[in-house]
Amino acid sequence: MADLKGFMLSILFCLLSQCAPSLQAESMVFVADYVGHAIFMADFSSDSLDSLTFDALPFSSVRYPIGIDYDPDTRMVYWAEVSGPIRRGNIDGTMQSVIVDRSSVGNPYYIALDTSRGKVFWTDVTLNRIMSANLDGSSQQILINTDLNTPFAIIIHKGEGLMFWTHRSTPRRIERANLDGGDRYVIVNSGLSYPIALAFNADSKD
Repeated sequence: MADLKGFMLSILFCLLSQCAPSLQAESMVFVADYVGHAIFMADFSSDSLDSLTFDALPFSSVRYPIGIDYDPDTRMVYWAEVSGPIRRGNIDGTMQSVIVDRSSVGNPYYIALDTSRGKVFWTDVTLNRIMSANLDGSSQQILINTDLNTPFAIIIHKGEGLMFWTHRSTPRRIERANLDGGDRYVIVNSGLSYPIALAFNADSKD
């Protein structure tokens, strides 16, 4: 049992029975351990949630991971490291690679995948911009780089073709835009103290 107390800065749950119905139903949770320089995974498809066992994935190069996402179709984990780069690798440790190197980023924090469109999105808290690339890191594109103040959490609504993100610094707010950066809109602009995470109900019809 890995001791992750105090180190779980970024957590991703993926219910494969919902994400990829063609695969055998399984449920996993991934943890980016910023202090321990590791990515952990627990499989709770057959275990009780009260007794999860987290095992470090066999990745050879992990330094200060923070943003994390998972592609259930290819079984690849994607993660961003503070001050870059952005990496990916199979959960068995194979096919590890840098998809976005340090020369292309300032300080990427959170990432989000849109596997239906073959894209990865990330926020850059140093360069104050939101970017995207193909899943292999090619065709990098700056989507938004104006009126951003420490963009932090980011999530993708694949069905609606929208991205949502938070501003950690003043003026703190939550915005959304199309996946090309267009039709930008502020949805929350008051009552926020330190918005650093987002989630939505993927099963919602709204």
